[in-house]
Amino acid sequence: MGILEEVSNVFADILQPLVTSLVFTVAGLILFGAAIWLMAKLAPFSVRKEIEVDQNVALAVIMGCVILGIAIILAASLIDTGGAVLTAPVSQASP
Repeated sequence: MGILEEVSNVFADILQPLVTSLVFTVAGLILFGAAIWLMAKLAPFSVRKEIEVDQNVALAVIMGCVILGIAIILAASLIDTGGAVLTAPVSQASP
């Protein structure tokens, strides 16, 4: 019985973080895609036409920066800390 319990514990220890990571990945991709779709819909012009046809480099740079900003915000909001507050390591803590 002991070997079966150890094997099931190992699978539980491996599968739980894997499933959690997959769920957060899918949620992040859905939110990221929704944000990009919303930006394109809210623009008073065709973002695709401006960037591809008219070669509007300034718009491309701005859209790239907005996409990076959204990605940083999503990554920060989806980090799983296990409910713990992030603190500095003891060696770097101020006296």
